[in-house]
Amino acid sequence: GILFSKTFDFTISCLTDTIRQEQHWGTLENLLLAPLKQGSITFYLFAARLIFFLIEFAVYLAAGIFIFGFSISLIKLLFLILFFFTVVFCFYGLGLMNAGYVLAFKRGDPAGWILSTLIDLLSGVYFPLSVLPGWLVNISYLLPTTYALAFIRKLILENTFSKFDLGILIFSGLTLFILGRLSLLKAFEYCRKKGTLGTY
Repeated sequence: GILFSKTFDFTISCLTDTIRQEQHWGTLENLLLAPLKQGSITFYLFAARLIFFLIEFAVYLAAGIFIFGFSISLIKLLFLILFFFTVVFCFYGLGLMNAGYVLAFKRGDPAGWILSTLIDLLSGVYFPLSVLPGWLVNISYLLPTTYALAFIRKLILENTFSKFDLGILIFSGLTLFILGRLSLLKAFEYCRKKGTLGTY
């Protein structure tokens, strides 16, 4: 659950942090007007930070194995890697939406901490859904994050592959990606028309 929370936070905040940094440095306009597709630029920015996040994850894992004696089989390690990229794929679109807001309105990410808190509470990150009131359980089943956690827990703890959970994740990921791409494109066009791509 904690691994999911950290990965989710990274995925939805990575691009917003990068755009805020480029805005502060005054390099965002030159970056976005480079002779590359806008989608490619945002993906490269995301991928660069993703590599550092993976290295950080590997360091923590290595410390757990060699210092604290944590034991993990190769198959479970592969499951963790699959889980990591599943979460990144599913919620990259949310990161694009947040980035569009920051690009257009020059303000910090308004939804990141709210989303993270709600997701942690409603998706079963810290405690099982069975302890929640019935109406909150119904809400939790509307969140794709609930199915992401269920998918990896079934995979690791029960050695079962849930096609239903995976199908929900793929559908949610594609939907969020399309909405995220559209929102970021709209934000880019809005800023270009107003001449505010480079303002902070």
